[in-house]
Amino acid sequence: MKTTFRFAMLTFVLALSFASCGPEPVTPDNGNSTLRERVILYSVDGVEMWLTLENDKQWDTLLDLFCNYAREGKVVTFYNISHNRTFSDKRGDATKRAISFSTTNRDEMMAWMKEMEKQGRTVSVSYDSGTGRWNGVAYTSNPANQTSNLILGTWKLEEMVVVPLDSDGNFQDTSHFVSGGDGGTMIYTFFPNDTLELTFTSAGGGTSVTESALWNLTSEGELSSELLPNNGLWNVNWITSGTMVISQTALSPEAGNLYYQLQFGKQ
Repeated sequence: MKTTFRFAMLTFVLALSFASCGPEPVTPDNGNSTLRERVILYSVDGVEMWLTLENDKQWDTLLDLFCNYAREGKVVTFYNISHNRTFSDKRGDATKRAISFSTTNRDEMMAWMKEMEKQGRTVSVSYDSGTGRWNGVAYTSNPANQTSNLILGTWKLEEMVVVPLDSDGNFQDTSHFVSGGDGGTMIYTFFPNDTLELTFTSAGGGTSVTESALWNLTSEGELSSELLPNNGLWNVNWITSGTMVISQTALSPEAGNLYYQLQFGKQ
């Protein structure tokens, strides 16, 4: 039963990965153009919001607003969920660690936020009115203690993106973009006893199969389970009470290095 189910699940995931639907391929602009769409997931004191930006000017305006929120005593966290961003994945284990930054200069803070976004990191910013310092933390994977508190419960796979990478780890296009509901649904339930339950239901609800396995978080907050595509470790880029985004780079014998991004909605 396990073998049959995992084969069916893998077939489903691969069908999603290489479905010929979604946006047209996008060529990375390498920062040379002011036209660069971003879809920013952000939270202000825990309230989650989404915003689509069409150019760098709007990005500057949003970062300035984030600094204003921080000056008001709020904690701002953001992540670029866009599928057309460019970043290098050849960064080594050392860059898995969180990066901290502190300055009294607002412009320096905004420049650091921009650099962390380019690296594909999640960024959290606050302001200390007592010292007049902006304080930031940027991470590849959400801290394990925070993820373990938020991940429990049931999540539906809503989107899966698979993007080819060049030899330097840069995005090549976004042609492999699909909705998680095409061809069926995948529902993941994380239990506090480290058990993960996956229910796959075919399109139209005709067939439903459930399997269980263990899930684990590393000390650096990376998620692993046999029931996630490709096995291996997944970065938890974003997790709140309503949304979870995880990503992984894996080698395909046919297509080379591929970047995977899975987006879940809490049920």
